[in-house]
Amino acid sequence: MEKIGKEILPVDCGGKEKSLEELQEMLYQKFEEHKDYFTQLDKLRINEDLRPRRLKSDEMFGLSGNFKKLEID
Repeated sequence: MEKIGKEILPVDCGGKEKSLEELQEMLYQKFEEHKDYFTQLDKLRINEDLRPRRLKSDEMFGLSGNFKKLEID
């Protein structure tokens, strides 16, 4: 089993890395730097009209699709 080195654990957990509070603040700063990107991602939507319609034989074996023949080895 691999061990986690103390150099990557936060001080709060007995390691040598920054404290959890400092790491959390760094993460919030990164989110703020890329706020426009996350806002743009939040506005993206799926156009359901482009999704293929369901077929009559759609629920064969609990799988959707148009299987004509299913072979299992």
